[in-house]
Amino acid sequence: MAILLDGGVGTALIARGLKETDVPERWLLDRLDEVVAVHRSHVRAGAEVVLTCTLNAHPPLLRPHGLHSFSGEIRRMAVHAARSAGAPRVYGVVGPLPPRMDPRQVEAFAEAAAADLAQAGADGLCLETITTLEEGVARVRGAALTGLPLVASMVPGTPAADDPMKACRELMGAGATLIGANCAPPAECMALLGSMAGLDPSARWAKPSAGTPRHPVSPQAWADGALRIARMGVGWIGGCCGVDAAMLAALKRGMGALMT
Repeated sequence: MAILLDGGVGTALIARGLKETDVPERWLLDRLDEVVAVHRSHVRAGAEVVLTCTLNAHPPLLRPHGLHSFSGEIRRMAVHAARSAGAPRVYGVVGPLPPRMDPRQVEAFAEAAAADLAQAGADGLCLETITTLEEGVARVRGAALTGLPLVASMVPGTPAADDPMKACRELMGAGATLIGANCAPPAECMALLGSMAGLDPSARWAKPSAGTPRHPVSPQAWADGALRIARMGVGWIGGCCGVDAAMLAALKRGMGALMT
């Protein structure tokens, strides 16, 4: 059976009062208990891997919010929050940098973020929301220096996913151990993963989102879509934006039924 991943953290924090114009990372400093509570809800729903709340934890992305000097502390607190919630495994998120940034700068920022997350005790790293292959490869190269397992996850419908097999070759050549799809509905993630001919299904990772903020789907409807991905033999599956504990629990029940 596939390893169950967590759900969306940022959208869960917005539901708890985080301003949509702010970054979720602020609450690692100001309202840590809320971040831990979201992680704990996912663990109780069955998540075996929890991702850290560090999608925006690069100094250039934190600077507009006045948090750039706290990037290291934010990454350390993020790993601590996931551990405090009882996560069996914690994967540190090394999020995207601006696509037009020089790849050498991208690699350097990714290396710094990955090093902080690794030193804080992360079991692996997830380089999610890859929208351009050049940026994604640079991120993987920087993070690979930690020696931790690496997930490289693309967004369906973006330039990074135009040639899935080329993307797999380049991302794995740079050091990725798992290739994934995230931040798109289940059907789109399934289509991208299904186009990766020759890639062992156990090395595929999926975190589909739950519709859109204005058009969310029910827990069961999302779980049904995610379950179709699980039937492909995908080794790792959870949820992205909008996916909460109820949706993860519905997916876990469905995955259990597949085994009976």
